[in-house]
Amino acid sequence: METAFAKWLRERGESHSAYALRVRVNKRSIALLAGVCREPQRVKWFKYATLALVSKDTGIPIETLASDGERAAANPTPPRRYTRRAREDASADA
Repeated sequence: METAFAKWLRERGESHSAYALRVRVNKRSIALLAGVCREPQRVKWFKYATLALVSKDTGIPIETLASDGERAAANPTPPRRYTRRAREDASADA
């Protein structure tokens, strides 16, 4: 599920981890708000200070951030996977 915060990040061309580093917030909290995590989980609560900071920066209401984050945590988008080519393939291309 793509949250409103994830759409905002996509429009800006910024990843959730880069955003977390820029605003100095916990990466896991930002990943949950963006709907990206490795496995489905249940969110008990979000820090209000984090929600307020993201809401102020994005213009998305706190209620929308929290409800989207809870729904997305139950059915998350998996993180991007990177694949490596075998050594034979790399030497053949060179």
